[in-house]
Amino acid sequence: MIDIRDFDLDQALNALPSYQAELLKSLVRSNGEEKTAEIWIDSNGPREIRHYGGTSGTQLVTNSNYWKRFKKQIDGFICGGQDWEEENKQAKKIGEGGIISISTGIAQAISPALGIAVPILVPPIVLVLHVAAKAGIKAYCANKNYVESIKSNSKDEEDVRPASL
Repeated sequence: MIDIRDFDLDQALNALPSYQAELLKSLVRSNGEEKTAEIWIDSNGPREIRHYGGTSGTQLVTNSNYWKRFKKQIDGFICGGQDWEEENKQAKKIGEGGIISISTGIAQAISPALGIAVPILVPPIVLVLHVAAKAGIKAYCANKNYVESIKSNSKDEEDVRPASL
């Protein structure tokens, strides 16, 4: 489990390029931190860019489910998943350099698994780390495990409710 203390989100966002920082601050004000991270990860980017193979952005599959894949990777990293033991040790060393340094280290570790470039991953990682740090890492991970156990025991994921007393 990674050890991250609460940090000033505005100060962390100001360390990002200004075009990212201003957009993220606006999105956080409107949507909150975790929803902003989801919006950032699932955004399609410019619409009329030609991608590899010559297809335009509008012809690509739009529901790639990056957010679920991102959350699985970042939660595993934060909560000490076995896949990330070595990277977690390295992140603890990097963490002394500040939240942007640790976010970049995490982005470098999970980027290959997601197929998303490191600069795109750093902002949502900062946001998710801030959510986890505010709640406390143990509480964040316990809540994540609780929600996952409810979903795995439920036949219909859309109808997940706590048992009544």
